[in-house]
Amino acid sequence: MTQSNLAMKRPEPVVPALGEAFGGGIVGNITPWAGGRQAIVIVADKTAGGDLGEFAWDPDYDDAPGAKSFTDGLANTDAINDGQHPAAQAARAYRGGGFDDWQLPALAEHLGLLANLCPIWTEMPAFKTGGEQAYEEAPYWTSTQSQFYQLYAWTQHFGSGLSDYWSKGNDYRVRPVRIVLI
Repeated sequence: MTQSNLAMKRPEPVVPALGEAFGGGIVGNITPWAGGRQAIVIVADKTAGGDLGEFAWDPDYDDAPGAKSFTDGLANTDAINDGQHPAAQAARAYRGGGFDDWQLPALAEHLGLLANLCPIWTEMPAFKTGGEQAYEEAPYWTSTQSQFYQLYAWTQHFGSGLSDYWSKGNDYRVRPVRIVLI
């Protein structure tokens, strides 16, 4: 059998549906990725402790040049995964489903989650206001530092839908994600 014949016989990967349990959490978005691939954005399961509470991004307000990507939450989070960055440290320490690659989502990753999971407009009952997986109608930290001011980092508000940057010393919510490429 030739290599091309083998490739034709491989089964297509099973892509889970939005809102389905998968990979230690819940599928929150499926989005285009580099190289023509797609990524499943898995949000931490709130019923398993995946909404971690409130943390500061950086109470010392230092510049984080490695955390300015709008699309690569893992690179951002790894650049600030230390005692000086409590939100990132909490996200990387999370072990939902036994996985160790949880991260603070980058701003673009959070926007995809907002589009599908915002409590006030989602079609998924578990994520609607009062549902067992619902985001709090509050700001959640992203891993993206403001490109304008080093004293600020981006947040995503799951009540108003507002994306904005706020003081890194503020305590805002943290709900990690994982990215699985397909």
